[in-house]
Amino acid sequence: MLSISGVFVMSGPLFCYQMPMDSTRRLQAIGPSVEATVHGGMTVPGKIGDAMQFSSTNDYIDGGDHTGTCLGNLLLCRDGLTISMWIQLLRQAEEGFVFLSTGAKGLQMFYASGELVVVAQMGTRYWQVSWEAVAVGRWYFVEVSST
Repeated sequence: MLSISGVFVMSGPLFCYQMPMDSTRRLQAIGPSVEATVHGGMTVPGKIGDAMQFSSTNDYIDGGDHTGTCLGNLLLCRDGLTISMWIQLLRQAEEGFVFLSTGAKGLQMFYASGELVVVAQMGTRYWQVSWEAVAVGRWYFVEVSST
């Protein structure tokens, strides 16, 4: 259903999480600054290096609980937050399919009504942007920033 090649998260000048998706070991996606549990999925050639390929809604990467950090709560992002990745749909995504979630008080990227939707929540305020031109089989570089 989906391939993701390289996830990069940056929060200001001090915090940087990177998960290049170039290797998995014992259900772990390995990156220089984060280890995450992989549920399903497999490593395949990606846009740059390797990618994790997910074929069902039961396949995902769990990056752990970041509730007390900028990654999990945008109100804690003094210098903003940027997340970027390459994605490729292998078939049409199912309604409500979640590509990325940093938690209830963070960023969510999902598929709804034929569009790729990103929602950022900061306290009681939220922002939403969507894009309807996501074609199956094509790689897209997606970058989301919150300041």
